[in-house]
This record gives sequence, C-alpha cells and structure tokens, in this order.
Amino acid sequence: LIPCHRVLASGGKLGGYTAPSGTDLKQRLLDMEQTMRSARAS
Repeated sequence: LIPCHRVLASGGKLGGYTAPSGTDLKQRLLDMEQTMRSARAS
C-alpha cells in the first residue's frame, strides 16, 4: 500500500489532495518524511 500523500500526478507534480489545506499539507508531509529519512541516514 502507498500512502495517498505520496502519490504524484503525471509529470511529477503534487496533484490534488483532499485533506484540509490540500497540497500545502501534502508538501509538508513529504518534506517531513524526507527530513526523517535524512536524519536516519546520518
């Protein structure tokens, strides 16, 4: 299963997200995950 905030539209764009705050929240979730991955890799 893939969490819905990780699904990108064709062309690599964020696309829609129906949660409150829409694509702003989607981007924040992706940024938070990237920060966590970077911290674990250090």
